Amino acid sequence: MQATLSLVAIGAVALLGCSDNTVVSPDGATADLHAVPTSAVSKAPVVTFADPNIVIGSSQLLRQPRGVSLQLSADMEPNTAASIWLVIFNNPAGCTGECGEDDLFGDAAVPDVVYATGGVSDGSGSLRVQGRYKAGDNSGSLWEIFGFPAPGLIDARVAEIHAIVRSHGPWIPGRTDMTTTFNGGCSFDGLPDDPRLGQPGPNTCSDEAFAVYLP
Repeated sequence: MQATLSLVAIGAVALLGCSDNTVVSPDGATADLHAVPTSAVSKAPVVTFADPNIVIGSSQLLRQPRGVSLQLSADMEPNTAASIWLVIFNNPAGCTGECGEDDLFGDAAVPDVVYATGGVSDGSGSLRVQGRYKAGDNSGSLWEIFGFPAPGLIDARVAEIHAIVRSHGPWIPGRTDMTTTFNGGCSFDGLPDDPRLGQPGPNTCSDEAFAVYLP
């Protein structure tokens, strides 16, 4: 199972710190689109960060020229708020081996991290969400908030995409930012005071699980 980068690490590091047929990275690397199907479905298990051998759900990503559609289910604690993020490597050929942390803070893989969807698990702990993200868009980019280049999703058919399930702790009624922002409802220790990250609260946010969709 391929590992991915926890958004907790993303936040910590962030504070420190084309033609129609190709995706071009800043270093000139390209990915050919001619042989890529018009649409394709990538299915992946949802596994925990604590132990990637533990499967807690299932997911699928539909890739089309206009963007991606995500369906994801996961077992969590009952009545837990969650936000779902897409870690996008627009040019996976630019990754140093398996796409991961080092590639998020360089230019070759043309990375971004964007908000996808969110929800609240039911009384039995079942979380079921779906969302869409458009190609040529960078709305909801965490990278933009942290001051990094934010290309969004350039072409869904060639990007490597990782979905991150981020827990915001027990749902607080009326706190919609707990399912729509990076840290709504949680402590903001070490994070900038930016309303786009949500409003602080008594909970602790943590990255619980992930799924990887290879092109």
